[in-house]
Amino acid sequence: MRVRAELCRLAGQDEKPLLARRLRGGMPREDDWARSPVQPTILCSTVDQVGSRVLFRGYGISDRMKPVHAGLLGSDCLFLLDEAHLSEPFRQTLAGIERLRTGMTRPGEWHF
Repeated sequence: MRVRAELCRLAGQDEKPLLARRLRGGMPREDDWARSPVQPTILCSTVDQVGSRVLFRGYGISDRMKPVHAGLLGSDCLFLLDEAHLSEPFRQTLAGIERLRTGMTRPGEWHF
């Protein structure tokens, strides 16, 4: 009950305590996850879908929403990678983005 109460507090009054959505090409989009930066959300997606959004190039989203998606996925997120052939290159991309965001200069300074 404590977890639910905290999720409700974060989400705000009259909002669902936790959203679960999929970001996949070729499927109807559920963009309600991008309405609020405080809405607790679990996204299941491909590396391509998330990676394109983090790099301001989201597949199938408007130019006006690209920075919104990049901001939501580039801050205060936990990424769990499971696509063996893509996980290491994407991890390296995320590490590079973090170095740019924080001004770190050495690759080993940031850890997942």
